[in-house]
Amino acid sequence: MATKDFAEGAVQRMKDFRAELDNLARRGPSKDLLRQIIGMAPEQGAQLADTLASSIKDSLKPLNTLQSQISKESTALGKTSADVPYDARKTRPAPFKTAVSSTRCRRTAATAISPAAPASYGPPSN
Repeated sequence: MATKDFAEGAVQRMKDFRAELDNLARRGPSKDLLRQIIGMAPEQGAQLADTLASSIKDSLKPLNTLQSQISKESTALGKTSADVPYDARKTRPAPFKTAVSSTRCRRTAATAISPAAPASYGPPSN
């Protein structure tokens, strides 16, 4: 029965969360702020949505501005995080580049010896 009670509670939390989101959406939060609250899931998001919905509409303006800044910085951080590992390859020391070249040579040599054999990424096995 505990599982059934848990499931029923989860359904009720989702219904409450949806109602809080609907109520908050009428107050004028930005889409970014709504997405952030939705991402919190029913347990935490419902509390924040309720708090924000009960606040004065003018208090949402600074929150919308801050959420916009968070979104811009998050996007910039994501781009930097994606680019940094690739840019780091350009500045790697020469010994690593030599090791990579030597691996390519082994693959090329293995293919030349037996074109039907798959090229391996490691040293040739004996």
